[in-house]
Amino acid sequence: MTLNIRTDSARTNSDALSEEIAFATGTSALGTVLVAGSAHGVCAILIGSEAGELVADFAVRFPDNTLVQHDRKLDGELTNVLRFIEKPARGLHLQLNIIGTPF
Repeated sequence: MTLNIRTDSARTNSDALSEEIAFATGTSALGTVLVAGSAHGVCAILIGSEAGELVADFAVRFPDNTLVQHDRKLDGELTNVLRFIEKPARGLHLQLNIIGTPF
């Protein structure tokens, strides 16, 4: 399997071929957290033991997209998710991009 993942500093001419989805990882009391978002909002929140495993799972879930590790772009969303894990009573308010499957 080929993973289409790059960092935010490596842009290519083929970027227009698929929608770009940025992601960032952080550490919480539950383990490593990956938050991903497109231009339309957060489309994935994954929790696991290692960042590498989460990125691989993320790539399988979004095979037709360009995945970009972009910590600065998702800093606010990641911070909100990590805060929610620590204090769920405060709630979690995120702009979501819910991507479904065709029937």
